[in-house]
Amino acid sequence: MDLSREKRLNHDIAVASIEEDIGQEVGWASLKVFKDADLSNIKVNITGYPSPVANDNVSFTTYKMHTMEGPITQTDDYRIHYDIDTFGGQSGSGVWRLGKDRIVDCLGVHANGYTEEDKYNNGTRINEEKFDIIQSWLNQINK
Repeated sequence: MDLSREKRLNHDIAVASIEEDIGQEVGWASLKVFKDADLSNIKVNITGYPSPVANDNVSFTTYKMHTMEGPITQTDDYRIHYDIDTFGGQSGSGVWRLGKDRIVDCLGVHANGYTEEDKYNNGTRINEEKFDIIQSWLNQINK
């Protein structure tokens, strides 16, 4: 299958399943679809495990979880762009905000760092299509 770079970027999501119910211990997150207007300049977070040697300017000595925050700068139907410094190894991290009742609203998946073409880091947006795909995957897992 030969997918263009744009198609790969627009559909870069996955679901992982664990057998144990750990929600009581670690909490829950919601998967949420936002309208464009609701995403305009809101602050979001990316939490993940950057590689120990992230780049020439920053070195992490161990694998520790880090959270970065910044504003969404642009959206389209499939991607969200944000002004957040991320490092190698953080792809696949959720793009989230703290919503009502302090529930984590996951609205995307971090996929790419800064490029000359995009100008900002970006991730795959959870739109209606992605939400339905993820729900169908979860339904298959939970059979």
